[in-house]
Amino acid sequence: MPVKDLFKDKYETFTKSERKIADFIVSDPDRFVNMTLNEISATVGVGEATIVRFLKKCGYRLLLELRYDIIRKMDAPGHELADVDGMPHIAAELEKQVQATAKAIDKEQVMKVAVLLKKAVHVYYFGIGQSGLAAEIGAYRCARRGRQAQAVSDAHMQIITAGGCGTKDLVFAFSYSGTSPEVIKAVKIARQRGATTVGISANDDGEVGLCGLCDYFFLCTGEGPKRKMTGSGLDSLVTMAMISEVIMEQYEKNDYERINDYAGKMTLTIAEGREQ
Repeated sequence: MPVKDLFKDKYETFTKSERKIADFIVSDPDRFVNMTLNEISATVGVGEATIVRFLKKCGYRLLLELRYDIIRKMDAPGHELADVDGMPHIAAELEKQVQATAKAIDKEQVMKVAVLLKKAVHVYYFGIGQSGLAAEIGAYRCARRGRQAQAVSDAHMQIITAGGCGTKDLVFAFSYSGTSPEVIKAVKIARQRGATTVGISANDDGEVGLCGLCDYFFLCTGEGPKRKMTGSGLDSLVTMAMISEVIMEQYEKNDYERINDYAGKMTLTIAEGREQ
C-alpha cells in the first residue's frame, strides 16, 4: 500500500487538525520521517498533544512506529545501501548526524548536569544493546577524568543498581528509541529512590519514554538514525556518546586544574603498566 493510502480508511474520522497532519505526511513523507515531534508540531501548526492523539487514533503507540511504517510503504525509498566502497558516504552521514545533534544540544542543561556530576555520590550509566555501548563509553570517559562511574548494560543489574540509588546519585540513561522497557523500568525505580536522571535518545516524544520521564533530556538527532529499521546504526552510537562527552567536557572545564592533573598521572600509570 502506498503512503497516499495510509490514512484513507480513517480520514473521515479525523478532526481538522488531524487532517492537517495526515495531509502533510501524504504530501511529503520523505521529509516527515526525518522530523522530530517538535519539528512536526511547528511545521504543521498543531500541538504535540494533537500529534500524539493522531498517532493513537491511527493505531500507533509511538512516532517511531509510524515513521517506520511510512518508510516501508514508500513507493520509491531511494535509500539503497552504499556500495562496498562506501567510506565517503558513511563519513558524510556521520558528520551530518553530529552537526544536527550539536545544534540540538541545550547548553544550559549541559552546565546543570555537569554540576550535578561533580556533586553526585554515585554515577551510573544505563543502556541495553548498542545503547549499552554508549553507556560504557560514557562511564569510561568519566573515569578517565577521575570521576568514578559504573556502566550497567544488563537488564537485571540495572534494576538492582537502580534499587540501591539514593537522592545524591546521578543516572545517565541511553536508549535510541527512548522506550527500551529495561531502561525505562530502571529509570523509574531510580527516580522513586530519589536519584536525578538524564536521558539521551533520538525520540523526543514527551508522552512516552525517556523524554517525558527523566529530569534532564538530550536529543541525538539527524536524518540517518530515524530511517534505519535494521537497528540503530553507528551514527546513533556516535551521537549518544558525543552528548555524554559534551557534558564531560563541561565537567572538566569546571575543575580543570585538578582533572588535568589527574588525567596526566593516569596516562603515565597506564603507560608504565604497559612497559612492565
